[in-house]
Amino acid sequence: MSRKAMFQKTINKFMKSVDLQDLQYLAAVRVAISVCGTEDVQNMIRNTDNYLTTVGFSENQWRRLRDKVKRMLNQIDVPHLIIDIVLENLWPICFEIHKWIIYHEMNTGIEWITCFCWTPQVTIDYERTAEILVKNGALDIRKRFTLACFYCFESEVRSLWKHMCLSERRFFYARRNYKNSDQSPIVLYWNYYIQEMPTDYRRSLALDHTRLFKYAVEEGYLSATKFFLGKLKCDQRERMIYDSFNYQFLFRYCPHGIVKDQAAVACFLISRIPFNFREIDHSSTLGLVFHYFLRWPRQKHFMTVVNLLRRYLHEGTFEDLLEGIFYKTIGDFKDYDYQELFMEFWHQCPEGSKTFVRTQKLGYKILMKFVKKNFGFVFEENSFAIKAKFRAIVFQREIAEDVAEKQNVEFFKFLVRESIATNASIDTFSNPVNFTPHSDVREFFNLPLEELKDLIDGIRRPNQP
Repeated sequence: MSRKAMFQKTINKFMKSVDLQDLQYLAAVRVAISVCGTEDVQNMIRNTDNYLTTVGFSENQWRRLRDKVKRMLNQIDVPHLIIDIVLENLWPICFEIHKWIIYHEMNTGIEWITCFCWTPQVTIDYERTAEILVKNGALDIRKRFTLACFYCFESEVRSLWKHMCLSERRFFYARRNYKNSDQSPIVLYWNYYIQEMPTDYRRSLALDHTRLFKYAVEEGYLSATKFFLGKLKCDQRERMIYDSFNYQFLFRYCPHGIVKDQAAVACFLISRIPFNFREIDHSSTLGLVFHYFLRWPRQKHFMTVVNLLRRYLHEGTFEDLLEGIFYKTIGDFKDYDYQELFMEFWHQCPEGSKTFVRTQKLGYKILMKFVKKNFGFVFEENSFAIKAKFRAIVFQREIAEDVAEKQNVEFFKFLVRESIATNASIDTFSNPVNFTPHSDVREFFNLPLEELKDLIDGIRRPNQP
């Protein structure tokens, strides 16, 4: 079936009813998933510059991808109403595929597939997708075996091992030398396990369930975390869960990363904590649970979860979450209105957290990074015309040309009015004397700040000339 015929079949299937908005949405999502399943679009998704960074696509990359999809849909005469809904929902679908490709290409070598299984929430069902891939005889059996190991599919691991020839098996041989193996500890575990190593090797690190549970938690492997937790003795489980929050997550979690899934792992472990187990309440890394609700498509529930579980939130967790929301605000994430969420969350922050943000480096970083990303011309010596226009928009003497510009101006004014950074804090944190050469704010050293400080004064004291 040609690509055009496939898309038209999808449209016909989901557009039989004409009066239900939900059906239009489902049709659009299905079309978006079909488009993203094509090899050329997946290549564009995979070949993004931000391979393991905080964002999925740069603005230029996203524009090219979006234009490509729009052209494809126009070529097959998709109704404009559906195209609009497709484009509205395209970003999170592309981002889901981007994360999946990075995760699996890095761990298993599997790159491009068309058989993603999707949940009703429009996220990829990793486990069901893996089950299909493991049974796909067209894939290299070594990649299928590695995939089965990472997802701890014991019966498939055994079956694939039996079907591999000797030369294929040699790729996985540990040669009874754990330290010199370049295999992942999870793959190595199954390698030892199915080869039925002698008793003395069963005491090796390769078969240590405690160590493997820690590794799975650190690396964000949800299936392996569930598997190795089940292998622990009952009296070990509570201690290992507690250690996970106070050690593994504490040192390995990156709230701005896009591949590691410690947030999902944390939510799973929370669900396994006994009701009377209270030590975990005092771990600041409970913020992982809240980060879980900063991901598509759960963001709409984020503030509800924050308000319901407020007693677990330490002031430090508020600051961490505020920073996490902000990085999505400037990271070109298009799956939610993170500026609006930032403002709503800020109003819910305790005064102690607000004071910390205002007086410490965090507030300075938030303001400066936002201005540099969206209004970098204020730091330039010239650019007089664009500066004058910007001032006119800020002080409502002109109207912004597009919605995004208007939203960015309003968010900038919000940051200033809430004193997230002030002229005094800008003077303090822009001085290189106060920091080491490797400081994370060094990009703002030696910038001309007069224009920015004048804008701040004008916004905070509007009645003065």
